[in-house]
Amino acid sequence: IQTETEVQQRLADVPLSIPARVVCVLFCGIPGIAIAAYNDSQGYTRRASEAWKWVFIGWITWLGLGIVCFLQRSA
Repeated sequence: IQTETEVQQRLADVPLSIPARVVCVLFCGIPGIAIAAYNDSQGYTRRASEAWKWVFIGWITWLGLGIVCFLQRSA
């Protein structure tokens, strides 16, 4: 019989799936934040942490692409 803490620990250690990572990067606004918040509220601590990391990576990626496009247009 598993105790409640063991179940909670197992939930906390579940990694974020690859499709969810892709969504967090491509849609780093509301959808990515919603994925992170939902996983955190459900006790998926690792998933939530990874989702926030991928949202941040998405912001940096989109910002970098925007700067590159702006610089190419200016040149």
